[in-house]
Amino acid sequence: MKLLSTFLILLLSSIILISCSSKNKKEQKETLVFVHGANFTGESFGDLASHFKDFDTLLIDLPGRGGDGLAYSEVNLDLVAKFLCRKLESISGERTLIVHSQGGAVTNQAIGFCPQQITKVIYVAAVVPLSGEKPFAQLSKTDSKGYFNGVDLIKEKLELRISRPQKFVDTFAQDATAEQRKKIIKLAVSEPAAIGGSKLKFDKGEFESVKKFYIYTKKDLIVSYPTQLKFTKRVSFEKTHVMDSSHLPMVTHVKELAGVIRSYL
Repeated sequence: MKLLSTFLILLLSSIILISCSSKNKKEQKETLVFVHGANFTGESFGDLASHFKDFDTLLIDLPGRGGDGLAYSEVNLDLVAKFLCRKLESISGERTLIVHSQGGAVTNQAIGFCPQQITKVIYVAAVVPLSGEKPFAQLSKTDSKGYFNGVDLIKEKLELRISRPQKFVDTFAQDATAEQRKKIIKLAVSEPAAIGGSKLKFDKGEFESVKKFYIYTKKDLIVSYPTQLKFTKRVSFEKTHVMDSSHLPMVTHVKELAGVIRSYL
């Protein structure tokens, strides 16, 4: 009788442990981490993130966009990638990164520092530089012209300053409504220029092991559609999708972009 009682207690304990473990797994949501591009902050993803209330979300503010006390000259690619890794380390469970524009370079460099922290990457109009390349090495002269339509390089500060806000929007989001244009100007910030000057370094095998998706923006004048095609021809992606959008679909085509991203989750 005593042996039977002991057996029943052990069996009940095992059932409780299994039940608790199962419950914890169900409660542990996938976290969507939004990594912004050049001349913006995490706030640029605000409207898009609101479509994912059934997920945990984190909008990253990369260093050097004001408010953190860092001079533009102090902020380089390694610094921002390591910063991203520290943010990812604070998250439990799976981490899906939704990265825009320059955020693709920051994320690829982060794979070099903390590959185990990155489950999946969804690139949105993003650069996808390989190890040994600088972030913007694959951009065309036309892409560069589009970027500097409203931006000036202040060499002594290593600052990429938005000097002509209306022209900035003309090329970043030529399909924006009047209200969206106002919003973009409000969201835009100066950018540390040194991020573009460093070469990436990451393990090819670790990079290839991360699930990757790409969302093209066909009307893009900053990372043009032909440039985006160059990235997807040399890197393996699970799925791709073409949006009839300019460079900022998280502002101009929020609902459509949210639907595409959700189909990848």
